[in-house]
Amino acid sequence: MNQELLERAKQNLEGKGFSAKIENNTLYLVVDENMFELAEYEIEYQAGEEANHASINSDEELSSLASEFDGEVELSNPTDRASLKAINSARRLVQRSTDQFSIVIPDNVYSLWSGEGCGEWLPAMVYIPNKEIR
Repeated sequence: MNQELLERAKQNLEGKGFSAKIENNTLYLVVDENMFELAEYEIEYQAGEEANHASINSDEELSSLASEFDGEVELSNPTDRASLKAINSARRLVQRSTDQFSIVIPDNVYSLWSGEGCGEWLPAMVYIPNKEIR
């Protein structure tokens, strides 16, 4: 792995408030003293590089799927309908597609507020192709 790419990805993660570490030419995300190795496509994404792998869905397809899944995900005891601000934040943070999976936040979902009042839980649809199911 290119050292410059690793450094850019590490700086980007740290700029987002995460702790990251490079060891033996591998980038790790550090959470509560636990280290999680980042895959090559995650490093490329964090470094702002175009991934070498084709994603399953384009951004336009993810947006279309979000509308298609409107009303398809239900929570048994929701707190309230998720605000547009919460949905857009969830999309900004996690809605993406790689060659290994796609994550979509559907339109008009209900959410669960955390018991401490510090955030919301929103449902998502995760697509895993057969080649990744083991």
